[in-house]
Amino acid sequence: MPYSVSGTGALPGYPSCPFSLSGTAHIVDSDTLEIPYSGTTCLGPLSGRETLRRPTPPPAPQPTPAPAPSDPAPAPAPQAPAESPFHVGPGPLSMGRAEQVINATADEFPSLRAARPTEAEASAAATELLRRMIWHLRHAGFQAGRQKNPSGAISGDKLSVFADGAWHAVDVFYDYGAAGVPVKVIFWEVFPANPQPDEGIPD
Repeated sequence: MPYSVSGTGALPGYPSCPFSLSGTAHIVDSDTLEIPYSGTTCLGPLSGRETLRRPTPPPAPQPTPAPAPSDPAPAPAPQAPAESPFHVGPGPLSMGRAEQVINATADEFPSLRAARPTEAEASAAATELLRRMIWHLRHAGFQAGRQKNPSGAISGDKLSVFADGAWHAVDVFYDYGAAGVPVKVIFWEVFPANPQPDEGIPD
């Protein structure tokens, strides 16, 4: 991802110092971004490299155990089929919980992340997994759909989700459509969000 930054630094009692930096950031994995930079300042040329890492999210709270019954319980009524253990439980409509849903869906369908012999098969499997992620997000209470790229094409590796009060576009795959390698699941916000309706693929 190419970037450029320019501005003027200032401290009380010192003259202002203009600077201009640029470079191309690289996604290492779902939690790491490498940012090499080079440019000029009023003091001379500047270059280097920074590595940004996503903080480890806190563990989900443990559910409160149900109290032991004091009297023999009546025979239970017929129950609906149990939820999949990969379905994320109730919680806030936040980006953090949306990421949990994305990762849980990837764990539920490992075969869709496996390496494929051709680019077409790899793209088809990843797109199916993306649409299953959309269904699981909707099942968890989110609004979610496909993402339209600035080119006008519907993305095969990005989706849109309404979380924390706004629409977000999220890149969910690394090595999308690459033959011979497993697709990696990431959670990386991109801009701008351009949601497109899609019901997803249910379990």
